[in-house]
Amino acid sequence: MLASCNPNGGKVDPGKDKPSGGDTIPVNTLEPGQLKVMSFNIRQQTTEKDAWNHWSLRSNSCKLMVIDQKPTILGLQELSETQWNYMSEGLSRYGYSGVATQDVKNAFMYRRDILEYVSGGNFWLTDTPDVPSTSSDGFERYVKWAIMKITATGQCFFFMNSHFGLNTQSRKTGMNVIMNRLPQYNPENLPVVFMGDCNTLSTDSVFDSFRKTMVCTRDVAPITDNLDTYNGWNLPDNRPYVCDHIWITSSISCSEYKTVTQSYDGHTLISDHYPVYSIIKF
Repeated sequence: MLASCNPNGGKVDPGKDKPSGGDTIPVNTLEPGQLKVMSFNIRQQTTEKDAWNHWSLRSNSCKLMVIDQKPTILGLQELSETQWNYMSEGLSRYGYSGVATQDVKNAFMYRRDILEYVSGGNFWLTDTPDVPSTSSDGFERYVKWAIMKITATGQCFFFMNSHFGLNTQSRKTGMNVIMNRLPQYNPENLPVVFMGDCNTLSTDSVFDSFRKTMVCTRDVAPITDNLDTYNGWNLPDNRPYVCDHIWITSSISCSEYKTVTQSYDGHTLISDHYPVYSIIKF
């Protein structure tokens, strides 16, 4: 029996089901029942050491990636308001939801022809989760969550998009908050899809709580890869590693995981992180 998806707890997001302009995304090409879930740290709009990596030159590449990959739901990290406005233009099949912190957003886009936004909100990964607050690494870290419904089947799931802290204590505190808040925001125990830039490996003990009921899609998909997700612009002072993850409740099947490394609009690197996606089915 499918869950009723009754919202419980949290604030309804003011960005609920807000459409974008234009119409450049092709119709869904997945098999019936499949979702393509993607996480992408787009890299905030900053002055890069290499001018070629500046947002003004790679912005079109990021949008072309979305058009090409056609994710069902896309969790984005590190967007400025300018970046979010740009990514929202010309993608009319997508609704979006986001919240600003220090002019930077965690946000997500979802295919309105496939998914319905039921309810959602956000909580901070600190000792004061209901108040915008700074983690021990000096940045605001939070979870953007939503209850989403698959229109064709009525199946609901609990979605989370986040960007974990740079130090161990920040990540540990954040995970404790997540586990404490899950019963409140997901009282029907809906299947969970979590994604984000976690700033650590999936083998980190911080994920021990997840491992009790969830799996990392990279590890369980029959089609997968072993590529680094953080590329650091390939600069010599940066160490590439795998820090962008998608975790799902173990009852959800995953047929494919992929790190998206192809070029778009002449850019080999469209961010200092590669997008990652998984094909899942409930």
